Amino acid sequence: MLLVGSQRAYAQSCTVTLEGSVLDENDQPVVAAQLIILGNQQGVITDTTGYFRLHHLCPHTTYTLQITMLGFDSQELLLPVGHQAPPKLQIKLNTSSKTLDEVTVAAQKESDWMSLPQQTLTAEQLAKSSGKPLAEMLKEVSGVSSLTTGASISKPVIHGLYSNRVLILNNGIRQEGQQWGSEHAPEIDPFVASQLTVIKGAASVRYGAEAMGGVILVNPAALPYGMRGSGQATIVGSSNGRQGIFSGWVESGFGKRKQWAARLQATSKNVGTLQSPDYYLANTAFQEFNFSGAVGFKQEKRGIEIFFSRFTTSLGIFRAAHIGNLTDLEAAINSPRPLFEGQFTYDIANPRQKIEHNLLKVNAFYKIPKLGLLQIQYGWQINTRQEFDIRIGGRFNIPALNMELQTHTLELAVERPSSNKWKGSWGLQGLLQFNSNVPGTGVRPLVPNFDNYGIGLFWTEKRVGDKWDWEFGLRYDYRFLSVLRFDTQDNLLNPRFNFQNISASVGAHRHWENGITWRNNIGTAWRPPQAYELYSQGLHHGAAALEFGDENLRAEQAYQTSSTWQVQRKRIDIEIGLYANYINNYIFLNPELPPALTIRGAFPVFNFRQTDALLAGVDLIAKYRFVKVGFVQAKAALIRARDVRNQRFLPFIPADRYEVTAGCQWEEVGQWQDIIAAFTLQHVLQQFRVEPNSDYAPPPPTYTLLNFQAGVTKQWNGHRLAFSFMVENILNIRYRDYMNRFRYFGDEIGRNFTVRLLWTFGQKAKK
Repeated sequence: MLLVGSQRAYAQSCTVTLEGSVLDENDQPVVAAQLIILGNQQGVITDTTGYFRLHHLCPHTTYTLQITMLGFDSQELLLPVGHQAPPKLQIKLNTSSKTLDEVTVAAQKESDWMSLPQQTLTAEQLAKSSGKPLAEMLKEVSGVSSLTTGASISKPVIHGLYSNRVLILNNGIRQEGQQWGSEHAPEIDPFVASQLTVIKGAASVRYGAEAMGGVILVNPAALPYGMRGSGQATIVGSSNGRQGIFSGWVESGFGKRKQWAARLQATSKNVGTLQSPDYYLANTAFQEFNFSGAVGFKQEKRGIEIFFSRFTTSLGIFRAAHIGNLTDLEAAINSPRPLFEGQFTYDIANPRQKIEHNLLKVNAFYKIPKLGLLQIQYGWQINTRQEFDIRIGGRFNIPALNMELQTHTLELAVERPSSNKWKGSWGLQGLLQFNSNVPGTGVRPLVPNFDNYGIGLFWTEKRVGDKWDWEFGLRYDYRFLSVLRFDTQDNLLNPRFNFQNISASVGAHRHWENGITWRNNIGTAWRPPQAYELYSQGLHHGAAALEFGDENLRAEQAYQTSSTWQVQRKRIDIEIGLYANYINNYIFLNPELPPALTIRGAFPVFNFRQTDALLAGVDLIAKYRFVKVGFVQAKAALIRARDVRNQRFLPFIPADRYEVTAGCQWEEVGQWQDIIAAFTLQHVLQQFRVEPNSDYAPPPPTYTLLNFQAGVTKQWNGHRLAFSFMVENILNIRYRDYMNRFRYFGDEIGRNFTVRLLWTFGQKAKK
């Protein structure tokens, strides 16, 4: 009893903080090493610089600190704590000879941009939303929304920027498809990823011009060198659309040949007509089939990996968005229900799209003494897109748009080892891209043929200090664009463009002993106009709109700053991010009233315009844990966008969004693990920052959605089974979202029940 009393007395004044860093034998930081105080299970994970901090230690107490990390031998240290904080620890881990081949450097990309706000969705988080498109999964990240076209097509929006301003790295290769279109979703299977990382802000210095709004890293798990076989199977079923999804992968090392490993993965998806609360959304069925494979050879000083993936999808375009005459178009926009209402089917009719995307990646590394780590990466992609319109005269199966985009990328990078707290990298990136329209459509191409060439040189430096970390970056880019197009008199023209620019960034990272972290970044970015912005002309049938480019557009130049504060305490985590982005020559798609009548129907008209723009906002996420298992999490994203040249609001900017989740979570109850049950309330305000009479329909009103999720995991004899259940839009609310290009013609989908079953077997199930 006396001992218990003394422990309680000390607990009231346990204010000592222990901090330090974890390094390997070469004095390199060990990222994500786990440190646990045995006995009370208090723990922490090292950050991207190997730094850690443990709070609430009691004076005059000796603790046992356990340090573990995959690929290293575990350690246990006795730590006598006096009345004041002990000196900073520097813990060195020895590489484990048994697990050396399992060490992965997947986190190095993130550490290069520690001063930019970023958030990672882990494999466990991705499992809870598996089956959703990539953009919908990323909406879990504060500050990320989506631009949609109907109920089945979405693409990510970061701080109000999207399409060619947001770069997606698919397994380290920049995703190159026809991403210019609002209804051109990323051709990526999210089941490939073991984690998704969103870097919010201009990351152009490291990744190039298309990263001026942010970067999305789609990272698969490291290949299982030296490990036995394992695999995973996922089954997803949803009520809305009666959709069924199956995805699975198997992987293994090569027995005694521990330097070799391989993985195979495939996904199949079948979705029927989607349904709003009151009616079926005609022609919104879609199918998808994807597969990928990887094989690798890895030794301590050298290695090579080859990855190939194929993505195929066929999807319907909302039939009610295609109208025959101006009178019906006006009636459709003003009607609370679409003029065309469907019925459930798995069939896909015109208008529809058929897309294929193939990607090949070859990556090799070699450690050169005194120079550092040399990496060479080659990527090849071919993207084919066919869009089928409502046509007569036996041309139903002839595509109205038939394009093929082929891209080659090459990157050479050197990462210099740490020296006097400095670590740097430099590299060269090259791009060759060819877009061609396949003859035989009978329609003038929306986007002309073009060749796109680019080269970039980058250099980054990072200094890791005791409390302050600094990073600096500089980059030069050159782009050449050659276009083949016909004018209105059918004369063949070959306009050519040369663009070049320099990007730079400065960042800082600061730790405080009370669990507060501050990140700040100031940088410049740029983006040359794309061929579709310069020369698009005519009906973009997938968006059900007439779109016209402007060949006088100039390159965008951005000046951006961001500041992020993070507080981590025993019961509460808070992160608030502020950002401002001033863009000279900002290019945007502007509604031009009135609509136009063509021989293919009546459609809204949109023209590409250019101005100077200011985008600023705030992202907030906070989580509070109470009792033992209860938690409340709140998120908010607010953005303000202004045409400063003309003192007007910019179109297609996300409205203010708020979200609150409350529930209970148990790590373990008997033989069950990871038990969760939670309700989520989503509240999206009306976007009233729109110029009057500047759009074909006013922004839709505010809406509020109630969702529910629950899940549980069971592990036994080398198997792990995870079950989850979700209900979205429980109250079956009718609503429309401002960021949906088809909000003129129909509502969003209604209530949706989803069941997920994930079975992991083999060695991966034991982790």
